[in-house]
Amino acid sequence: MKVRQLAIFMENRAGRLAELTEVLARGKIDIRGFSVADTAEYGIFRVLVDDPAKAKEMLKNEGFTVKETDVICVDVPDIPGGLHKTLKILADEGINVEYLYSGVGGFVVFDLSDTEKGIKVLQDNNIGILSHSDIVARKINN
Repeated sequence: MKVRQLAIFMENRAGRLAELTEVLARGKIDIRGFSVADTAEYGIFRVLVDDPAKAKEMLKNEGFTVKETDVICVDVPDIPGGLHKTLKILADEGINVEYLYSGVGGFVVFDLSDTEKGIKVLQDNNIGILSHSDIVARKINN
């Protein structure tokens, strides 16, 4: 139930993120979730897409540095305290959340210190773990 995430390293300068998203748009790559972290000189664009292999190839061909990692996508209950419940389950089991961000359609992307244990603990507590095809299928009406 892991999902492939791309992390793209780039200079922190005006227009660079637009250049990156232009490559994805040109390839008709659909972004399903993303996060941007930055320093004064560099940024990391973490992204979930519908076709990670195609996106990685296109970005590398345009000179971007791309790393692939596995994350989990969690169907966090959409109620007050839903995120807290999920985080508490992980904390009680000693699992650290390295980072998280929200995806298109209401899921939350987690990078955990122990992904396998995290998946088992969340499933044991009836918290849904989504597959790549699940996140691609989630759409928001425009």
